[in-house]
Amino acid sequence: MSEKVKQLEALAKAIRNITYNAHGATLIGPEIPVVQRLGNRMNDIKIGDLIVEISTIWMQQRSDLDGLGYLIRIEQEPVDFGPRAEPWDEKEEGQPHPTERCTYIKTLDGREFRWTNASFIAAPIELLR
Repeated sequence: MSEKVKQLEALAKAIRNITYNAHGATLIGPEIPVVQRLGNRMNDIKIGDLIVEISTIWMQQRSDLDGLGYLIRIEQEPVDFGPRAEPWDEKEEGQPHPTERCTYIKTLDGREFRWTNASFIAAPIELLR
């Protein structure tokens, strides 16, 4: 792994951890207005936002670069059952092909990365009033 990639991984880890911790701090009882605004903003991800994937944040084997990026799009796509699966037959199965939520991000190193059925929060880069 190159020095540049190591530095990007460290930065991604720091941003993910800071954002996750800040989000946790917004989950308090009676909220202070600025904390409430921050929590609402973090839970309202929009196209173009810097977002953090939080469903695998505790998994050490996962690359932090894959879990941080700018939101490109969110799609409902047919579930891929793998190369050995038979083609989906709606008549035989009695229902349409199942879909899953797919989130596409542009990572800090410029890749388009696809997440399926993952949870995200925004890392607001704007000042909140």
